[in-house]
Amino acid sequence: MDVAEHRRPWDGRWLYQIADDHTIDLRVNTVPTLHGEDMTMRVLDRKTRLLKVESLGLLKREFFNLQKLVGSPAGLVLVTLHAPVAAGAIQSMLGMGVAPHFLASCLNGVIAQRLVQTLCRECRVAYPLDEVAVSFDDVRPFLETGEGESIYGAKGCPACKMLGYDGRSGLFEVLTVTPAIRQMILKSMPLQQIRRQAVADGMMEFRQTALLKVAQGVTSVEQVFQAVPSEYLFAEDAAT
Repeated sequence: MDVAEHRRPWDGRWLYQIADDHTIDLRVNTVPTLHGEDMTMRVLDRKTRLLKVESLGLLKREFFNLQKLVGSPAGLVLVTLHAPVAAGAIQSMLGMGVAPHFLASCLNGVIAQRLVQTLCRECRVAYPLDEVAVSFDDVRPFLETGEGESIYGAKGCPACKMLGYDGRSGLFEVLTVTPAIRQMILKSMPLQQIRRQAVADGMMEFRQTALLKVAQGVTSVEQVFQAVPSEYLFAEDAAT
C-alpha cells in the first residue's frame, strides 16, 4: 500500500507476530470518500481452527440442500454476492448485465447468509412466551421437544466477559434453482415473484430461520432485528 496516495482504493496485508507460534494476519482495505479515507481491517487469527460446515448454524433441511448443490456435477453454485436475500442475488447478476438465458442455464443455487451473536448458555435469561409478543407457530413443526416454550435474552456473566453473548451463528436462505425458477430468470421476473416461488419450492426464509434460532434459545430477538432487514422479517400477508 502506498500510504501517501489517498485518491485511490488500496488493499494490503500485515502479518503481526504475537509470539513464536502465534501470528495474526491483518487485511487492510481503504477507499477514498468525500470526507477522507474509509478503512476496513479484518483480523484473522491463524491459530483459530477452521469451522466445519455442520457448525455454521445450518438447519438440517438447509444442510441437505447445500450438499445437493455442492455435489452437482455441472453448473454454478453462487455462494456470496451483495444482496439482501437469496433471490436478490439473481437480480444483482441480471443487473450487472449477465444474459438471462446464460444465468438460467448455469445457476444451480444461491446461499444468503446473515450472522447473529449466540447467547451465552451460562447466563441467558428465559422469558415466558405469554409475556412477549412473539409466536413460533410458523416454525413449530421444525422444533424439537422442549423448544419454543420460552424466549431468551442476554444478561452477562464472567464466562462471557459480561457481554451476554459468546459466539456467532448463521442465518441462511438456501435457494435451489428449480425448473419454475429457471423460467422466471429467463423472463427476468421481479425479485418478489422469484422469492415467492422459491418459498413454494421449499426454501426457508430468513424470517423462519431467525424464528427457529430464537425459539431454540440460540440468539435473541434484538440480534435478529440487527442482522435481517425489517422488510424481510414479516410474512407478506401480515405486512399487507
